[in-house]
Order: sequence, then C-alpha cells, then structure tokens
Amino acid sequence: MQLLKIAAQKIIELFGYELRRKAEILGNSRSGFPSEPFEAQYQLMKIFSRDVVNIFDIGAYKGQTAKEYRSKFPTANIYCFEPFPDSIVELRKRFAEDQHIHIIPKAVAQQDGKAIFHVNELDATNSLLPRPVSGRRYYPKSAGPKATIEVEVICLDSFVRETRISQIDIQTFRVVN
Repeated sequence: MQLLKIAAQKIIELFGYELRRKAEILGNSRSGFPSEPFEAQYQLMKIFSRDVVNIFDIGAYKGQTAKEYRSKFPTANIYCFEPFPDSIVELRKRFAEDQHIHIIPKAVAQQDGKAIFHVNELDATNSLLPRPVSGRRYYPKSAGPKATIEVEVICLDSFVRETRISQIDIQTFRVVN
C-alpha cells in the first residue's frame, strides 16, 4: 500500500500538484471537515482564498445569523434583507456601528414590487407565505396570524445589478411557513 501511495504522489508531482490529506488542508486534523455550519463555510472561503466575502442574509429577522457571520468573517459585507418594520429597527440598532452590515428593508421575491407580508403573533414566524390552515403545524398555535402589511420586495438579480456586487459568496434563507 505504501509503495502505491508513493507512486501516486510521484505521478501527481510530475503534473505540478501536491497530494495531501483533506484534514490537513482544512486545518482540522482530527475530524476532517467541520460539522458546525458557520465554521464549515469559513473553511471553504479560506480554501478559495476569498479575502472579501459577500454574505446575503435573507429574512434577517433581528440579526442572529448576521452576528454569527460577523464573528467568523470580520471583514465581510453582510446584506440583511428584512421587510418587517420592528425587525428593521432592531437590526439598525444592533449593527449601527458596523459599516459593512447593510440593512435592506425589503423582502426577496421573484420580481421587484410590493407584496403582502403575513405578520404572526410570534414575529419570528412572519413570512411572505401565509400560515397554512390545514396539515401539520410546525410552530405553536400561539404563533397564529395577526395581520398583513404591504412590503417592498426585490429580486436578487435586480439588487446585484443595482449595487454592482460581483459575487455572492454565502446566501442564507430564513423561510418560515
């Protein structure tokens, strides 16, 4: 087996490549690729040598995900898409000092315009999608519908074109229904 490994390494070296264990590349020799998602994404960006990272947090709510990304990617541009007025206020307060966190007070949809946004008793479950009236429930009854409001929506293609962002490195969706 050792002879086969040496032969493979020599052949690969002839083509100008180097053969190393994956764990060594990731800097985590015990368990291979990290199981924690934020760390896994950090390691991937490191492998691709991405210095400036653009992160889209769609359905940013009150910024919990953006905060996690900020701790892993201190120089990233984080775009928080959130249409709910109360959440927008929280996001602006939370990240007032961070010039690389951009609050976009819109929901993301297939096309630009306006849409009905469903506000629930439990605001973490607010959504462009109405709460289902039948079938299995994934959140408590106390999170029932409260109101609807009209919000602005934007298509990601439009946003990227308007802001001239060349690449989205990480994109998260908070889908609640």
